[in-house]
Amino acid sequence: EDVLDLAASLMHWRHVRHVPVEDDAGRLIGIVSHRDLIELMASGKFTMSESIIVRDIMKTDLVTITPDTPTLTALELMRERNIGCLPVIKDEHLVGIVTAYDFLTVSAKLFEEKLRGVVQAKTLKQEVKHERSHKTARVGDEDGIDISCANGQKTIMRFESKQGQASIL
Repeated sequence: EDVLDLAASLMHWRHVRHVPVEDDAGRLIGIVSHRDLIELMASGKFTMSESIIVRDIMKTDLVTITPDTPTLTALELMRERNIGCLPVIKDEHLVGIVTAYDFLTVSAKLFEEKLRGVVQAKTLKQEVKHERSHKTARVGDEDGIDISCANGQKTIMRFESKQGQASIL
């Protein structure tokens, strides 16, 4: 029975895009998202003089996951259904929310790590041009690039632990 202004203020104050709505027993019954607020404003149905109740605009056809749901499954669900969050439910109660921002944060860190590895490999390649030595670079925990120079012959080999493959570049 809360008014929409409360949910909007909570989003603004806590810098969140999704506010879960629970019944008196603590069970998740809906979600109000920033998109819902934008759609309401854009539709012209909202006037400052009237109070809108959260249940009138909340989404109730929720896609949820459990704490045991694999991360890739959650990511695929969000992508396939074009949704910004997945409530995490255990024993009929909300225990968390996974958001697109959570995945963005993780993917940015992984991307940065991968780019650092590529830069490190390029640096080693430059060093080998100037030295007659053997150097190895690890890119992340699983991939690697081996650069060697012997008898004037340069060899650059890329190996991928996951696939157990090595190839000369």
